[in-house]
Amino acid sequence: MTAQPDSPEANLGAGLSLFASGDKAKFQEAANYLQHFVDVAPDTILQADAKAILAELKSTEKVVPEEPLPGANALRKRRVDHLKAALWHYRLARPFDSSDRQQILE
Repeated sequence: MTAQPDSPEANLGAGLSLFASGDKAKFQEAANYLQHFVDVAPDTILQADAKAILAELKSTEKVVPEEPLPGANALRKRRVDHLKAALWHYRLARPFDSSDRQQILE
């Protein structure tokens, strides 16, 4: 999970495993993973199932997802910074016009 915190499959698997354990102490963590799955996954039947489990946790156990998952924002920021740097280098490696210069300066 730490290598790919935005992996829909990993978040769904972790959330379902924690929920299926029946251990109420793990329901909060399950809700966090399931909510992250809902946030990053494409709209599928699995997403509807995850939303149903989240609704059940909220109504029966009074558990709501916390935001964000630990480390997810830091990793996402590093990815964005890396992509910005790669884009900047790409633009410098090819001829560009005045509109490209303005975008680089932003």
